[in-house]
Amino acid sequence: PGNDMAEISSIGVPVLGLVVAAFPLLLGSFLMLRPLENRIREENARTLKMLLMMPTEAIDKVPAIREYLDTGRQENAQLLLKAAMDETMARNESILGSSVDAIIVINAGKLIEMFNPAAEAIFGWQARDVIGQNVKILMPPETALEHDAHVDAAVRSGELILPAGFLRQRVAMRKDGKVFPVTLSLTLININGKILFSAFIRDVSVAKESEAALIREKEKSEKLLLSLLPAAIAEQLKEDGIDATAGGGKNLIAEGYKEVTVLFADLVGFTKMTAGVTPAELVFTLNQLFSMWDDLCAKHRIEKIKTIGDCYMACSGCPDRSVDHAQRMMEFAIEMLARLADFNHTYNR
Repeated sequence: PGNDMAEISSIGVPVLGLVVAAFPLLLGSFLMLRPLENRIREENARTLKMLLMMPTEAIDKVPAIREYLDTGRQENAQLLLKAAMDETMARNESILGSSVDAIIVINAGKLIEMFNPAAEAIFGWQARDVIGQNVKILMPPETALEHDAHVDAAVRSGELILPAGFLRQRVAMRKDGKVFPVTLSLTLININGKILFSAFIRDVSVAKESEAALIREKEKSEKLLLSLLPAAIAEQLKEDGIDATAGGGKNLIAEGYKEVTVLFADLVGFTKMTAGVTPAELVFTLNQLFSMWDDLCAKHRIEKIKTIGDCYMACSGCPDRSVDHAQRMMEFAIEMLARLADFNHTYNR
């Protein structure tokens, strides 16, 4: 074996040297022949142009000229066709490569035939690993059956259930099994009887998360607004807005009421009580009491105005006008005291 390796090495070195030595010669020959090839093409084109200017009768009388012209036309047509096809292929590859959307092509058997770079980035698969695979590897199992039914129906009818370009809200699955939301646009293509489906898929998980975060922040803002203002006023502010910089009170909300009933409630001995409890116990006590009284406000249609320390302020007949505002406030106050007694009994206060 050692001798064999030596023999192979001794053969390989001259061969490699020959290739390396011949490369400059080949390159020089190519550079010298390239201008010559271009000149020959130019001369052929000039000759064809001159011959085509001859009368048709004269051309038909000389078979050699007719054959030369026919051959030239065929070669030119083939060159033009090849150039057009190369240009189309280059344009398509550029579009597929630069698209931010995943572009996937499957056949009637649901096998993947094309998988562009954006699809690789979105799904985590390499094109070489998914070409020829069933497209269901890109979706959760619960949606695969529905997808198969749609494809089979389109193959039988020759058309999609929904129009081409229609955006569908779907879910897809990455290589790691993570399911995420997407928008899907599907197109059916029939090429000489071969049915293909091209899918344009956009990952909208980031947009969905942003939308959910926006909704959560909006809910927080509305909850804060309702904790500060009566519901009717808060709703009016949300609908109309308010311009604090506008002059003359423009857009400001202000109404007058001739009759309302206002309640002020203060806990007896609150200052003394605070000296004997921890801050956590104090906050717990106030939260429990005020939450009970907030429920009573809703029950008796009383508008809570504000709380300051142990003080609870509420109003009846404003902003909703009523003639029984005093009666409802008395009923609220009586039940308020009853709830306070229950609380003291429960917590031994």
